[in-house]
Amino acid sequence: MNKRNRKKTQVLRELENNPLIERACKKVGIARSTYYRWCGADPSFKSLSEQAQQNGRAKMNDFAESKLLENVNNNHFQSIAFWLRHNTARYHPPDNEHTSAQLEHLKKVAWRRADIINALVERITEERFLQLLNADDIKSLLDEIDRDYETDQIKKGYRKPGYGNKIRWNGAVPYPDEPRFTDTEF
Repeated sequence: MNKRNRKKTQVLRELENNPLIERACKKVGIARSTYYRWCGADPSFKSLSEQAQQNGRAKMNDFAESKLLENVNNNHFQSIAFWLRHNTARYHPPDNEHTSAQLEHLKKVAWRRADIINALVERITEERFLQLLNADDIKSLLDEIDRDYETDQIKKGYRKPGYGNKIRWNGAVPYPDEPRFTDTEF
């Protein structure tokens, strides 16, 4: 058996124990690029590698589950809650609760944005707003919205005057007065 085939065998053995390619390559002493080159050039090795990774994942899952059960046996509340949530139908949150909570959050966010847009329309007049909206360069409208957003934030005490255009509003970031949800609520 040549050196390359020995290394391939060692990689497969390592993947059986831990499915992380980076770790297996490091233990065997090869670069990840070498591993991927071998997979591209040798469909048989690629197939064996994928199977070894599946076995490695199953082994790691068994290990992780045993650690979880140890924590359950040691009365670790988060582990108990996790186990029940994922293994007992009574403790599964219904899918529609998750969806309705997200929809409620989106409604609140949309209404808050609508208030800002309505205030802008009143301030610059509906005609000017429609001109800006239909403009090829929508930057003017975004600048107006940014200015109104900054004014609103200054009035509420969330920001000090003088930030100018250094901070632009990002639709993914909620206003400070919007309701916030944690991942655990979804």
